[in-house]
Amino acid sequence: MEHVTERVKSVRVETKEAWIADEQAITLPVQFVRAARQEMKTPVKGAQVGLISLSPLYNRNFPKTEAEVKALERLTARSSRC
Repeated sequence: MEHVTERVKSVRVETKEAWIADEQAITLPVQFVRAARQEMKTPVKGAQVGLISLSPLYNRNFPKTEAEVKALERLTARSSRC
């Protein structure tokens, strides 16, 4: 999440909770995930949307399965090459 907010600052865009009232702002990452969860709730039965990390701020955001851990490790490895 920190990487998202730092990247947009470099192009003079801010992340704000009240983003909708500011043309130079975008939603906070957690707000985006919550909105995506709500949007997907009905059309995609059984889908789970959440904010997980290998080093989260809150324990509830740790990966819950080995598959999630492996996927995050692959994503992290791939992003470090970019």
